[in-house]
Amino acid sequence: MNVVYFLDPSDQTLRPLPKDTAKVVTKRGFASAKGFIQIPGATSLLRLKSGHDLEFVIKCADPDKYELFPFTTGKDKREAMVSAAKAKFFGGVTTERKVGATVAVSKVGDMVYRFVVTAPEPGEYGFAVGWSVYGFGVDAK
Repeated sequence: MNVVYFLDPSDQTLRPLPKDTAKVVTKRGFASAKGFIQIPGATSLLRLKSGHDLEFVIKCADPDKYELFPFTTGKDKREAMVSAAKAKFFGGVTTERKVGATVAVSKVGDMVYRFVVTAPEPGEYGFAVGWSVYGFGVDAK
């Protein structure tokens, strides 16, 4: 329950994605701030190939709580921007919640959902839910 699995198209087996605990980081600028979720490690241990759709399976009560984010990599961490705020000239603040990558979700069983990511570009990705991130990397063909 609540674990993200990669559906391997070669043999239709489910492989669990590595799970990391996220921390929230705020980066401030002049009259602005950005919120990031950050996880350890420059890359995910699970590597997938680009050039085709990727399918994931999650058994959960609410699939809307899972959001896929592209992550940028650093020396020893990965992070994804999830919010931004900017001060208005005449007072007040505008805030914006960043939306994750597009994922097609369909119900395939009792509390079982299929998430399809359409041919993602090479990079690091993670399904964020609460304080957990289930990460994977996409490598060039």
